[in-house]
Amino acid sequence: MLVRSQPDPKIFFKVFLELGFQNMVAYLAFDSRSIKALLGKENEDFFDSKYPLFFKNKDGKSSIDVALQNNQIRSVSLMIEYIV
Repeated sequence: MLVRSQPDPKIFFKVFLELGFQNMVAYLAFDSRSIKALLGKENEDFFDSKYPLFFKNKDGKSSIDVALQNNQIRSVSLMIEYIV
């Protein structure tokens, strides 16, 4: 799995793109296994309120929107569980 094969999962939470700091959660929202791995308890040390995991991107969509568009109900459920 892509997420678990990385030596440090921080790359998924804070990635520098041309427009500033953003995370890759929205880009991986179509895959419930990746979302489950990213939001797992083993990665809690990497969560930083300075870099929120869920926000609207430049298209006005959030990772939850991406998951819904791809019928990834499990991903949506994991994200909502994380938020609540």
